Amino acid sequence: YAVTKNPDGTVTLAVYQSSGIAAANARLRQLGDQQVVVVPVQPGCPSLHSLPGAVPPRGVMIQTGISRGGSITVQAQGIPPGDILVVGVETTAHGTLSGATLTSPPPPSCVSLPALAAPPPT
Repeated sequence: YAVTKNPDGTVTLAVYQSSGIAAANARLRQLGDQQVVVVPVQPGCPSLHSLPGAVPPRGVMIQTGISRGGSITVQAQGIPPGDILVVGVETTAHGTLSGATLTSPPPPSCVSLPALAAPPPT
């Protein structure tokens, strides 16, 4: 894992293995990012978008998706007081798949991601 505080106030997270999630969360706490929580993506866990109080992270800059390097960039300053940004990460042989949503604490122990839409037939 790697957690980097950027000069523009964003935080870049890189989780290469699910075993690095706890250490990434500990580093976020050290940097003062109390409202960002990384959790693993696992089958059978609640959907990221069905968490209690879940809303799309409007006004919060987050770059998620599939990343070969495993990095996710988060602008935590836009998170409303009392809310948390839950970032679900899954590492695969092809890179890291991630998604995020704003929700109310406490964070879940894991989440599932919505299925990716298939491209339209050509």
